[in-house]
Amino acid sequence: MSRGTVEQSGWSVRVKALLSLGLLAGVGAVSTLAAWTGTATATSDITAATVFIAAGADPNATSASYTIPIATANWFPGMSQAAMVTVKNTGTSNVSYNVQGAAPGAFGTAMAVGVSVGGTLVNGSATGGTCSVASAYTKAGGSNFPTSAPHPLGNLSAGGWATFCVSTLLPLGSGSILQGQSTAITLTFTASTVP
Repeated sequence: MSRGTVEQSGWSVRVKALLSLGLLAGVGAVSTLAAWTGTATATSDITAATVFIAAGADPNATSASYTIPIATANWFPGMSQAAMVTVKNTGTSNVSYNVQGAAPGAFGTAMAVGVSVGGTLVNGSATGGTCSVASAYTKAGGSNFPTSAPHPLGNLSAGGWATFCVSTLLPLGSGSILQGQSTAITLTFTASTVP
């Protein structure tokens, strides 16, 4: 063999060796590139419901308090009066709701109070006003409202309303000791979300 051939074959061996190293380096680089990653995200924006009921004269009620339009003075035994109250669900959730009454003091205890679901007024004047349907929640004259638990009224859908006829009576035979006394008849409607 001539010297040129040997050098060439040595050169050829070195080139092959370098090419082999390059191949190994290339395989290492490819395995590193195989570790690419990707991500995906799922989100949801949520808002809590609101529970709010209003009381008023009609389905446009927006206030949490309402003064029942019943005579506030000059009551005497045998006098009765009635008025309508609308309760509206102004929240965003369907609710179940109830009512609890209070009438403090001797005059409040003496009064008879009835809450009818629906109905209309029958002679709503200061002397003789009543409701057209029987009371669902009552307080007899000479006693207090039941305090063991609020009276359930059912469900009320969001935006829905219900009407109630509230009747009041100072029974015949109420004692003279009540003269000049006063009370505040309060009906508290409470709502809770329906799952």
